[in-house]
Amino acid sequence: MKIYGLIGHPLGHTLSPVMHNAAFAHLGIKALYLPMPIKPEDFARSVNYLLKDHSLSGFNVTIPYKEKIIRFLDSTGHEAGLIGAVNTVSSRGLKYKGDNTDGKGFIKALTRDLGVKPRGRAVFILGAGGAARAVGFSLALEDAGRIVFADAAPAKAEKLVSDMKKSGLACAISSVSLKNAGGEISSSDIVVNATPVGLEKKDPSSIDPALLRKEQVICDCIYNPAETKLLEAARKKGLKRMNGMGMLIYQGAESFRIWTGLKAPVDVMRRAVLACKI
Repeated sequence: MKIYGLIGHPLGHTLSPVMHNAAFAHLGIKALYLPMPIKPEDFARSVNYLLKDHSLSGFNVTIPYKEKIIRFLDSTGHEAGLIGAVNTVSSRGLKYKGDNTDGKGFIKALTRDLGVKPRGRAVFILGAGGAARAVGFSLALEDAGRIVFADAAPAKAEKLVSDMKKSGLACAISSVSLKNAGGEISSSDIVVNATPVGLEKKDPSSIDPALLRKEQVICDCIYNPAETKLLEAARKKGLKRMNGMGMLIYQGAESFRIWTGLKAPVDVMRRAVLACKI
């Protein structure tokens, strides 16, 4: 039996095991997908052990390790190298390759499930970590008109903007401090929360609801809970919106293809996660 898994911290919210195990069972693949929480202080030691042990056929990476994992790998795919973050690791003999399927997952959810095309749109992204990098690069590659980032650590947002500009993307890219982000949020067509704010029920809305306006599209990369306070505010204002469920399913389907070489049973994976009460 092949073993796959997910490393990150915390992992109490994850539905990835449900999704992938349903896909394995549907296709008759002898494999098991497990959550593998790793505390930050144990990250380097644990990853070194996992990679040297060679018991995993592949694994996903989530918050807060999508950027940190790269230095432990033998190679990265084009998009992962461009983005500077990895969410999917595959084993090729004794070598490990990192890929990024998050961006593709977000774009498919936005275009297929919500019917929104990024081309020419003004976008505001809250966050500058691995998810924000994947979403930002992918939106730029889809010809978004402009993208503005803001993060609690301004230097991190500035670094992301610098990295994107070095890649030669035609999209207008900039960052703004959280204190001065209000105007950018209100003037954007698409607003994305790519931070962990909202994972806990006690969390406030990641973005001030008063800044949201008609005709905006509100996206939260969080899928559990299904409705964060940001999405609740968007619903009450009648705005088009999506949580991270579609992104989870589509990025998972691409990870599945990378690991197995098979087309993922997307409908099976979707039914499995939607059957979970979150």
